[in-house]
Amino acid sequence: MAQTKVFDNVLSDSFMNEPFSFSDLLSKLKECEDWFSNDVYAKSCLRDRIKKGVIIELSTDYFQWNSNFELRRNQQNMTVKKKNRNMDLLAQLTSAESAKVEEEIRNDRRYPQKVRDVFRRIFGVVPPFIPSQLGNIDCKKLYYYFTHETIFEIVKQISIDNKIQYSKVSQYVIFTDFIQNPSNDFFCRILHGDLTLIEEMNDFIKNTGHLRYEWSLTTKICKGFNQLLFGLDDYYIYDQVVNSHLDQYRLQYGLPAMKKTYYENYWHSLEDLRVRVCPTLTRNELDHIIWYRNK
Repeated sequence: MAQTKVFDNVLSDSFMNEPFSFSDLLSKLKECEDWFSNDVYAKSCLRDRIKKGVIIELSTDYFQWNSNFELRRNQQNMTVKKKNRNMDLLAQLTSAESAKVEEEIRNDRRYPQKVRDVFRRIFGVVPPFIPSQLGNIDCKKLYYYFTHETIFEIVKQISIDNKIQYSKVSQYVIFTDFIQNPSNDFFCRILHGDLTLIEEMNDFIKNTGHLRYEWSLTTKICKGFNQLLFGLDDYYIYDQVVNSHLDQYRLQYGLPAMKKTYYENYWHSLEDLRVRVCPTLTRNELDHIIWYRNK
């Protein structure tokens, strides 16, 4: 985490408005930290960003890496990003805009929802446990409905549906182990929208030796079970697109920026925006407007 932060800081602080070669970058990294004397990690960072088509903002211009580890101006993305930065052009947080977005997402083949089919195969209906219809659910009994294999399949499909490319089979196993362990009380906590579950699951995967936290995948797992098991809408997905535009939306509606260091801060920043500006929207609908209109 610290190495990646140093890497990105060097990009932002050292190269302003000019494409640069890998050797230029490596030279700056070595000036900053001795452990960059080996270029393997730097190349790994660049390959990761090239693979994901990452656009980097340096000052007022936008650049994209090519396969030769060089940054080039990306005119098309530059135009789109500058348009999105104009707060007058941010998508309105209204029911009418939400209806348009939801229709577009349903018809967008890039975003399948196969994880729903997994739940339907297990239960025959989605969602199978609706609190308002069933009264008090004994959520501890839900462990009888799932095998290790079915939980693993759901976690894996959530990652695939959401195109989380960096996730590995070992991570699916770790999340599955956490969910299936009754001592973690996963299903009861999901039923009640427990936000502390996000950080706890991330600490769990970090303690297994993984180098990074998995806020995006963790929130998608919690949201998926919360929504598809119980028909609830308690979680926001932690998404970099939403995170990077959240303060702009708050400013547009006259609200101050809020701290977003931990997931709970992020959740409360979005929830405060929803309650004050668009209380008729569900959390899922607000999430979708900001994400889909700015991705």
